[in-house]
Amino acid sequence: MSTRTINQPAPRSWTSRLSERTPRRILVAIWALCCIGFLAFGAFEVKGAVWFALFAVAFAADIMLFVATQRVADRPTSSLDERERSIRNRAYRAADHRQNAEEHK
Repeated sequence: MSTRTINQPAPRSWTSRLSERTPRRILVAIWALCCIGFLAFGAFEVKGAVWFALFAVAFAADIMLFVATQRVADRPTSSLDERERSIRNRAYRAADHRQNAEEHK
C-alpha cells in the first residue's frame, strides 16, 4: 500500500464563499446599480414589468448581502484577528457615544 495521501480541502459552502470581500463588494455594486436604476426609471417615468424585475434583483442582492455580512458580524470575538477586533470595538464605541449624546439632549 502507498503511504501517500492526497489532502483535499473540505468543500466550502456558498455562504462561506459569499462572506469573502470580493463577493460582498460585487453584491453591494449590484444593489447600488439597482438603486440608480430606480432613480433613472422614476426620472424617465418608465412603467411596466421592468420595475418588478429590478425590484426582484435588488431584493435578491439585499438578501444575499444580509447572509454574507451576518456571518461576519456574528462571529465570536475570540475568532477575530486584531484588525477585525479594532473595527468592531470602534463601532461599539461610536454607537455608545451616540446613545449617550441622545440621552443628554
